[in-house]
Amino acid sequence: IAGKPLAEVGENRGGMQLSFFQLDDPILCQIRDEILNLDVNNLTPIEALNKLNDIKKIVRGR
Repeated sequence: IAGKPLAEVGENRGGMQLSFFQLDDPILCQIRDEILNLDVNNLTPIEALNKLNDIKKIVRGR
């Protein structure tokens, strides 16, 4: 791969990417759902901060 353009290396690489996370983790699913259900175009800055705080609480288990 040495000397080849990165785009060419990226297109021709094989294998698969492993995840650091267990994708069926219920906490990750809950966080994903929280984010997907957000209407970010209509959140005020304070609502966005409050939602971020809620997500932090989910991660911490509170």
